[in-house]
Amino acid sequence: MEQYENVLHFYRDLLLFDEIDGDFTDINGKKTIFLNGNLQLEICASPDIKESTIKLLLETNDLNQALGYFQANKIESHLEKNVSASEILHVTDYGGLRLMVMENDLKNP
Repeated sequence: MEQYENVLHFYRDLLLFDEIDGDFTDINGKKTIFLNGNLQLEICASPDIKESTIKLLLETNDLNQALGYFQANKIESHLEKNVSASEILHVTDYGGLRLMVMENDLKNP
């Protein structure tokens, strides 16, 4: 359960996702729901799930600023050049979920 709380901390307190109030459960156990714009992220605490196979893609206006933010918060992250010559920031949350962060002009989608 400590790992579950650490994952919640990552999304709620570091990525600043809004946590939905309520006591949610699914067939595997406790569930927490976050919203961020049009994104709904459900995080389940299940003793049967050993490894996450979900990958999450986030977009930012400034990849270097995002890298600095993750490094300042001691979150495992590194930049990698993609074959298309754009950079991708790879981040691992506290539960081992891998996120990819790409730079995109979010004002002009």
